[in-house]
Amino acid sequence: MYEKENLKPEEIKPYYLETERKENMKAIKSSYEYLSVGQKELEADLHETACLHGDIEMAAKEKVVDDFRTAKARVLISTDIFSRGMDIIQVNLIINFDLPIVKGIPRVETYIHRVGRSGRFDRSGVRVDLVSDPNDLNAL
Repeated sequence: MYEKENLKPEEIKPYYLETERKENMKAIKSSYEYLSVGQKELEADLHETACLHGDIEMAAKEKVVDDFRTAKARVLISTDIFSRGMDIIQVNLIINFDLPIVKGIPRVETYIHRVGRSGRFDRSGVRVDLVSDPNDLNAL
């Protein structure tokens, strides 16, 4: 069991954005237009993107990870497959499309692994949680 204070390491700054679930993708795109991370404005339309999920063949997954690691792809859209075992030093922003809450039960360990992809290697990071249910905000 993880204590709530362990979810917010000092090097990862938390932000929350309340949205209607159907508006989450629009909110992510809008967030890129307004967030400044590492002295750069992020605009999804200006960056190469990659997608990583369980249905992708292993060779394709390796290429996606390599492209992201080498900054050929600046934005990675991923399922929880990226939340464990990926140590990529330049990850400084995590946006959670939804929180890992299944049938009303928060998956704290999954959440920690998700947000833990940023703020690694003595670097700072930012996490943004898109929250459509006010109860979700207090669940984790």
